[in-house]
Amino acid sequence: MGKVLSVGGPSPAPLPKRGPSSAPSLREHSRGSPASQAREDAAATIAPKAMYVGDRVKLKGSGRIGEVMYIGPAQFAGGDTVVGVKLDEKRSTSDCDGKYKDERYFRCTPGFGIYQDKSEVELIPHEQADEDLKSFQVSPAPDANSFDLDEELESLIGLSEAKLALRHVRNFIEVHGRRKRVVGITPALHFSMTHGGPGSGTTTVARLIGGLLRKLDVLTSGHVVEASRKELLAGCSGGDVEARLRKVARAADGGVLLLKDADGLKETDKSDRIGEEACLAISRLLEGVRSAEDWPQRLCCVFAGKRSDLKRFLSEQPGISGAVFSQLDLSDYSSMDLARILRRLVEENKFQLSKALTDEKLEALVRRRMARAGGSGDGGPKNVRLAKAMLDEAVSRQTDRVWAKETLSFTGLTALVEEDFVDRARDQSDAAEAALRKLDSVVGLRPVKDFVRSLYAQLHLEQQRRELGIQAAGGGA
Repeated sequence: MGKVLSVGGPSPAPLPKRGPSSAPSLREHSRGSPASQAREDAAATIAPKAMYVGDRVKLKGSGRIGEVMYIGPAQFAGGDTVVGVKLDEKRSTSDCDGKYKDERYFRCTPGFGIYQDKSEVELIPHEQADEDLKSFQVSPAPDANSFDLDEELESLIGLSEAKLALRHVRNFIEVHGRRKRVVGITPALHFSMTHGGPGSGTTTVARLIGGLLRKLDVLTSGHVVEASRKELLAGCSGGDVEARLRKVARAADGGVLLLKDADGLKETDKSDRIGEEACLAISRLLEGVRSAEDWPQRLCCVFAGKRSDLKRFLSEQPGISGAVFSQLDLSDYSSMDLARILRRLVEENKFQLSKALTDEKLEALVRRRMARAGGSGDGGPKNVRLAKAMLDEAVSRQTDRVWAKETLSFTGLTALVEEDFVDRARDQSDAAEAALRKLDSVVGLRPVKDFVRSLYAQLHLEQQRRELGIQAAGGGA
């Protein structure tokens, strides 16, 4: 068994109390002042992140990994706190099975047990430690010292209503820091985000919420864990839901749990016992966060979904809707917004737009693509996803164009021109369909309509045969 190190020693000196005259200004946090940083460092030293039975940990000395089985005093350590760990791999130098010097605090296979001083054990974040959670998308928190909400919002395209809501949240937190001395009530901050569909910026806004709440000490980490019903309830059957949610919540401890398509947590068109259990477990989780007396709160939940669906869901789940502090609406991007996003995506991917592609021309291309997506009825890409699809399609066409011209210069290899954003074949097909619809709107002329449609079908078939290298049967129109 490894040597148990004493955790004794003098206690750290308490922090001096602030008098009313030395209270921090409302904007002290947003400037990342030295005083704020000093408090953060002191808090990390005096109150390190809690460790619990079941946590995954790494032993600092050997690098071995295992699961916490016991945390508490032990007589063999002189009454000091020790951590009992069940290791993933057997040690060849010990047969410890959780018993040491006639004291047993847990039981495991011989050779897999070890006791260590708490300072020699490093907690592994839940999102990294649990295999079941590795499929979740986890975004790290921005640096609390350099995070500036106004700068972040200034660089964010569109979403004007969400920007106003986030500034209000910032103002509320800073004012409440002073006001709570009088009112004495500190609310837990959870949010709902309504949008028009995928690509509306839910992840981006959730990251801003995490950064803001971390900056202002409402959260201790600020990272974002994303989950939909599929990930949240993976492998669950009756009675497993609450345990699964506890595991996911622990992965989001100190940060933001973003529940995407939250309205789908419970199906409405049929009996959904697992969905009901999930909603009840989430309500209990929110109640537990709300019962805390002060910030930092354990975590922040953000419920995202399409406008009408999420509003219906929240109206049916008072235990969830009652915990929502603020509702953010992510309005659909305009054609000019998407043109600006497209230009930024081009730059981020190390391409460049030709000078002839002005903002007006780029917006016109976006409007044409939006009209096609809106009229297709096939759930085509919207918002940011539409801009990404346009870039992917343009790069694909540019690749063929560059290959045909045998262009080797850096500018030629990375330049995108208007032609790259235009699907000529699709535009011609759309024009033909529009002409046929216009013809159908004319009263009468049935023989003419039948002839034109037959001719169009014949020409379209011959074009497909040519593309496949099949010789046409012959005969002119």
